[in-house]
Amino acid sequence: MSSLAEAKSESITLVQVTPTLRLNVVQDPSSGIAYQLWPSATILANYLSTSNIVKGKAVLELGSGCGLVGLSAAAFGARSVILTDRPDALEHTQRNAAANVTESVACEPLAWGGGLPSELQKSFDLVLLSDCTYWQHLHERLLETLEEAVDEDTVVLLAHQWRRREVEQGFFDALSERGWGWKVVRECDADDVIVVEMRKRGGGEKQETRTEEDERAALLDRLRLLEADLESIEAER
Repeated sequence: MSSLAEAKSESITLVQVTPTLRLNVVQDPSSGIAYQLWPSATILANYLSTSNIVKGKAVLELGSGCGLVGLSAAAFGARSVILTDRPDALEHTQRNAAANVTESVACEPLAWGGGLPSELQKSFDLVLLSDCTYWQHLHERLLETLEEAVDEDTVVLLAHQWRRREVEQGFFDALSERGWGWKVVRECDADDVIVVEMRKRGGGEKQETRTEEDERAALLDRLRLLEADLESIEAER
């Protein structure tokens, strides 16, 4: 009988984040987009090496996937790092953490829009995301989670690769509408990737509690946006 590893297209890649930092990245593209490395992660990881951005900081990464960004933050001197992803994808994140030196790194399950578990109800200096803005139907849930995770002093760094600009621009429009300030701090034209620094103006106030009717309307909106996502992707093939 074939082992689980043999049944997958799993591989380990040595990624050169900076001239002095190399990390092992376990990938399994056949299992989905969360199981492979994307250019945004490498570019954001490299950006973290500048100006002591993470040194001594408490760091949270959302949608960690292979965990390269958060693991790089740990290597660059973060005081603590928590990698998060969907419960069904977290084992892959944990495997990547185990493949590197991870004394200051923990892994926790987190589904966007479902509230922060007790393990994540703490103050973070820095929140990191890479390639988390591709699916339009998840924008609202991602923003809800971000607003719960930040306080008035938290800096958010997001790396985004433009693929469907007219769709993905909606995320940045929603940021402004919800009171976020943001600016592009790095551009990589070769991969069409931007690194954006974000702050919640006014300290990240929590949204009002929604009724069951609000939840049903939000679900219908997400289903509509999911259909639009799939139609957009199909049209590009």
